[in-house]
Amino acid sequence: IRVVEIDLRWGVTQAESESGSSLQVCLSELERCRPFFIGLVGSRYGYVPSTYQVPEGSEFNWVKSYPSGRSVTELEMVHACLGEPEKNPWARFYLRKNDFLQGVPHEYRRAFDAESPEAAAKVAQLRKMISTCVPSQTKSYDCIWAPPAYGSPPATTHLEEFGRAVLEDLWQTICNVYPEIPSNISESVEDTAQKCARALASSEDSAHEAIKE
Repeated sequence: IRVVEIDLRWGVTQAESESGSSLQVCLSELERCRPFFIGLVGSRYGYVPSTYQVPEGSEFNWVKSYPSGRSVTELEMVHACLGEPEKNPWARFYLRKNDFLQGVPHEYRRAFDAESPEAAAKVAQLRKMISTCVPSQTKSYDCIWAPPAYGSPPATTHLEEFGRAVLEDLWQTICNVYPEIPSNISESVEDTAQKCARALASSEDSAHEAIKE
């Protein structure tokens, strides 16, 4: 088994963004990663495309009948699991606890808070959708904010427990999907899984990860 993390915030070229094909690129990556998916939700809603551009007759045609004004993040989560939750019991969702923002000074809150009141409402709806559709596949997590340092923007920290939880859930999912894996996994596989957990633990607000075999 070789675990490779696919971060849907990265890898979309400027040309793809300008042509409107970024949604197709992200949904295609999800198809490659099925059934594995890890979704992280904070307070930010993410980029909202003006139109949903996908190829005619593709497996992504459902987006054309989906309500307009939704973020790429929400569309990814719906495609990965929420649209038909019974078909993907292996997806996992992690919701940052809402009290996180209470500890962030006002001058730095913009880096973590919703982009607008409308975005805040849509994030709340997305959180409710996740908790309602897949309660057994959803967990909340704690973290605290870290002030800017050495020119870097403010970030989240104290994510070690969260990283361990993701690693345990991911490994259990891999064992369920591939029951023939021996219990004494090799060091190389474990090292890869540890790197994956560290990458998830360092992800920014409202990031989302997909994992492929």
